[in-house]
Amino acid sequence: MGSRPAGPVLIRGGGELASAAARLLFLAGFKVAVLEREAPLAVRRRVSLAEAVFSGAAVVEETAGRLVSIAGIRAAWETGGFVPVAVDPDGASLAELEPEVVVDGRMAKRALDTRIDQAAIVVGLGPVFVAGVDVHAVVETQRGASLGRVIWRGPAEPDTSVPSPVAGYAERRVLRAPRSGIFRGRCRIGDLVRAGEPVGDVDGTPVSAPIDSPIVATTTSVEPRAFMPQPGARHSRQFRPPIVPPRKAPLNLPRLAIRISSTDIPKIIGSPSTARLACT
Repeated sequence: MGSRPAGPVLIRGGGELASAAARLLFLAGFKVAVLEREAPLAVRRRVSLAEAVFSGAAVVEETAGRLVSIAGIRAAWETGGFVPVAVDPDGASLAELEPEVVVDGRMAKRALDTRIDQAAIVVGLGPVFVAGVDVHAVVETQRGASLGRVIWRGPAEPDTSVPSPVAGYAERRVLRAPRSGIFRGRCRIGDLVRAGEPVGDVDGTPVSAPIDSPIVATTTSVEPRAFMPQPGARHSRQFRPPIVPPRKAPLNLPRLAIRISSTDIPKIIGSPSTARLACT
């Protein structure tokens, strides 16, 4: 895997982690496309290329993404200058586009449909993947000293389902849905809220902020997590609104950094680089 792939790279998922990978590869000169679902579940939407599904376009640290049809991906590569984002939740375009690299950044809670034989290089971000079995390599996404480590054999750290502490708040900084349904938000990213203040409702049942905080992350009103509904949103079965950090946290909180060392990059794409995605 020391040579640079000549073919395209398909990123499955357009959330913050997948967008960081897409941005790094795009800036390195690769033909990159993001494949998303009809109603994305991206949380930190201002740093997610998935936002293009709703808005038609998105910008992540000066890297543009535009919504295109599956049939329009090749034309977008020829045009250049942006990352094409297409609605293809089942990965139907893989056979047509024949990618040399597939990166699964959907951050699912269980193994889905990614297989090691889908491309010459298949990479999984986060838990549920086993390097050498499901994918060729796994990138650790768990906060801590191993964040960004490339694993060539075995799995990443398991998902604990326990929120990491931020400025002393762990479980309390996460809003939980009072019921299933569609979430309709009253706040936008950057709004300051007080503990007990309603931030929205789920089919009429209020959802209130548990602590004083700024709103820094939101999701669309679909399935497990929902916030700030957009056109085309579907009814949900489960629900988990966004992380709400404490008011006294740094202004740039949360900061998400994806770093791949220069010794690992050549093994994957042959082009040393380092990427950092700041979510503010």
